[in-house]
This record gives sequence, structure tokens and C-alpha cells, in this order.
Amino acid sequence: MEAQPRIEVIAFPKYTPEENPKEATWKDLKEEVSHHRWHETMADLRTAIDGYYQAGKKHVVNFLQKFGYRWVDGVIQPLPQTV
Repeated sequence: MEAQPRIEVIAFPKYTPEENPKEATWKDLKEEVSHHRWHETMADLRTAIDGYYQAGKKHVVNFLQKFGYRWVDGVIQPLPQTV
């Protein structure tokens, strides 16, 4: 496995979902998108999942802008300074 200078791999213990932060995202996704909801097709389910992630991204972008940053091609950058 090639080392990447900007990526740190964190190995969580097996069978301990409560210690893995991504598990909370999966749980929330399930509750928001599929729990007690019927999707006629896989395409409908994919659209619902995409909507969930797009809404989350919108909140992250708004949060960054509030504190003087922006999201450009997956990179957080400071907003241009205005005088």
C-alpha cells in the first residue's frame, strides 16, 4: 500500500460500530432515506441517497462561508479578502 502524505488511515476495532464515526452517518442515512419509505426503483433510491448527501454538502458549504472559507473541487480555501 502506497503512503499518501494527505491521508491518514485510522483502523477502528472490528465489531465496534459505536467507535466508528461513519456508522452514525449510515444510521442517519437509513432513517432519512429508507426507513419506513418505499422506493419503486433502484433509481428512485439512488436519487433519494444523492439528495441526502447534497443537502449535507449544502450545510457544510454554508458553514464554511460563514467563517470565511469556500469549497472548490473538494478543497477548502479561504474566501478572497475584500477591502
